[in-house]
Amino acid sequence: MRPQSPLSMVTLIATLMAPCATLAAKRPTMRAALLSQPKRLPLTLTQYPALQRKTVGWGPGEQMTFSIGLGGIEAGRASLSIGKSRRAGREISVRGRGESNLPSLFALSEELLTHVDLAHMRPLRSFLTTQRGERITETRTRHRHRGLSEQRITRRMGQKVSLKQRRRRLPQGHLDLFSALLLLRSTSWDQGRRVELHVVSGRKSYRVHVAVKGHERVRTQGRMANCLRLQGVIRQISDEGRPLRHKPKTFTLWLSDDVARIPLRADLQSPWGQIKLQLESYRPCERALTVGLAL
Repeated sequence: MRPQSPLSMVTLIATLMAPCATLAAKRPTMRAALLSQPKRLPLTLTQYPALQRKTVGWGPGEQMTFSIGLGGIEAGRASLSIGKSRRAGREISVRGRGESNLPSLFALSEELLTHVDLAHMRPLRSFLTTQRGERITETRTRHRHRGLSEQRITRRMGQKVSLKQRRRRLPQGHLDLFSALLLLRSTSWDQGRRVELHVVSGRKSYRVHVAVKGHERVRTQGRMANCLRLQGVIRQISDEGRPLRHKPKTFTLWLSDDVARIPLRADLQSPWGQIKLQLESYRPCERALTVGLAL
């Protein structure tokens, strides 16, 4: 399995690409727990258009940084920021960057810029840059929710440059990492609520199930904070939605139990040991936004 970068792990809390905390023995698997819950309509943008306008606790000017620990050592750092709204308030940009202290396990750096349609909470354009040693890979994606999405992949190794273009037919309601994170932060997490998302990251697609598991208090930035604990299952799938032969992965995410829904902490399990992501600094947004959600 190809190692993932710190940025991918942070945003995949946000949806979610890294393996996460393993449940204790003799407990049902996360997937079984989700399937055993009373049936109710999952939130899928593929099936349901934006039906309701909601004012959220995030917006332009918001910034946060995270530390990433692996087995008691600092494995890297990551940052996330939201830019100014554009196109008369219909679009916003989200930028994240991760840097690794362990280049033998993770990419040296990774940066993702996504433009999000606020009316439907879905990605419009994304630009991903990954550096592994001397190799730099740039992936530009134009997300189309009807018809074919377009990707342009450029790889650079010293003076050598290769270019590949591809088209993909993705579900109408697909998300990328950042739009998925914003959607999770915007959802009304009533007890028992579960959400199903189709998340695209680079060349891969994932089906993600997330459920609320209760309220807890966790320590962050030197103080105790009330949190909402979410748990989920990630399964890699084809663009057409067929499950691939990869073991499902689980994750746990703690969001602040207030309107901001700040990602405070995540416990993840990787092939190299337990990964802990912890919020180090936070700057609130300048003003909240109103977005469209399928609620």
